[in-house]
Amino acid sequence: MLSVSFVMAKKLYDYHFDIGNSNTGPVGFSAVVTSTTKRKALNALKRCLPESVRVDPFESKSKGGSIEYIEVYFNDLNISVRDIDEVADHPRGDGAF
Repeated sequence: MLSVSFVMAKKLYDYHFDIGNSNTGPVGFSAVVTSTTKRKALNALKRCLPESVRVDPFESKSKGGSIEYIEVYFNDLNISVRDIDEVADHPRGDGAF
């Protein structure tokens, strides 16, 4: 007897994370993660975030002084599914995640 099994592709979504808010605080960032669930999107985002990122200043010297460096730090313990503010169907539809 021949046995055939099919793996159903899961629906993909684009999860938009709005983390921090530069309108109300000094720093904010956003990210869009494509995944099948909010929890998987959160885990993917946490895995890819570095501990910190060095940002090149737009100008290193100005009338007020010179900027040696700008370092932005991330604390993934404070990122949760509550930071997802938009969910959209992914344009590709289904995928193998």
